[in-house]
Order: sequence, then C-alpha cells, then structure tokens
Amino acid sequence: MTSPPWRSLSACADGAPLFSQSVVLRGVPRRQQISVSHLLGTPCMLGPTFPQFFSRYITKDGVTEEEPLTDSTVVGGVPVMAALHSSSALQLSLRSLCDEVTKMDVKRSANFSTAGIEEEELKEAIDELRSLARCYQMYEGEDSDD
Repeated sequence: MTSPPWRSLSACADGAPLFSQSVVLRGVPRRQQISVSHLLGTPCMLGPTFPQFFSRYITKDGVTEEEPLTDSTVVGGVPVMAALHSSSALQLSLRSLCDEVTKMDVKRSANFSTAGIEEEELKEAIDELRSLARCYQMYEGEDSDD
C-alpha cells in the first residue's frame, strides 16, 4: 500500500508540528489492517433505527464489495477510523469559527430564544473560543486579532 487509507479532515496543515495525535480504527478486516496498535476488534455497530442509505455494494459488516449484492442487505456495522490531531493550524480554525459566530444576530434567530441562549452567554462562549485559540499559538509573533 503506497498511501494511507485515509485523508486528514482535521485543521492540521501539512508539515505543521503536531501537539498531539490519536487514531482509532474499528472494523477493518485483518487482511486489510496496516497496524493493530489502534485496532478495536469490532466495527461500529448501527442501531435498528439507523437509516439504511448504503449502496448495494456494502455488506452487512459495512465492507465494500466489487460486485453488487443480489438482495437488499441491512448494514449492521461499519468500519470506522477517527483521528484527532492538534497543531498550531487549529488556531486559525477556531479564530475563523469566532468570526463567523460573531456575525450572527441572536435576536433574529428564534432557535436561540427557544433554546434559552442569551446574547451575553453567546458573547462569553465566543470569548472562551478566542482564549482556546490562543492556546494553539506556537510563536509569540503569530498573527492575532485579539
């Protein structure tokens, strides 16, 4: 296998030093395993109410076949791989989230009042996000709006 069977969806920029990293792999057949150090023996199980939106190429174990299955299969579990990466690139994502949330007008959204969220609570949450973003600042001279 020349490349890993995943694509990073995290905020880690290529080449950015990682603060921490954790990977969990579930439900991958032994013949396809790369490393067993993070393997959990069973796939992620799907409950009976989970929507069955899978194609006819997916087996009951969630593995993809080359030929379509003849009957409609209820998928009971799927292989899962999750990764958590922390790097200085996360600072940009958190700051971007703050910028977007700051643009929201709480008074114009019925969902906020229905959920009981006050404008001051939202401002406090944004301040906490900004504070968290500063934790991922690697160098003193990094660009900061705060």
